[in-house]
Amino acid sequence: MATGRDHLYYSGKHTRHGVNAQFIADLAGRLIWVFPALPGARYDRGTARDHSLIVVLDTAEFRVVADSAYRGASVNVELQ
Repeated sequence: MATGRDHLYYSGKHTRHGVNAQFIADLAGRLIWVFPALPGARYDRGTARDHSLIVVLDTAEFRVVADSAYRGASVNVELQ
């Protein structure tokens, strides 16, 4: 179990330290953008919200393929 300042980076779900990194890739798998990593205890959807990713994609009206962690995040999100 993490204590003190390490607690932010401890994931109770995975019982280890880590970070949550979000990225955007095109359909061919080419990397388009990488967002700064946040503490691993953050959920994917919360991390995307913190980086304004959902708002930006909605504004640009891009169709997005994402996993079920993003269910309900946007009308433009198509679940994989």
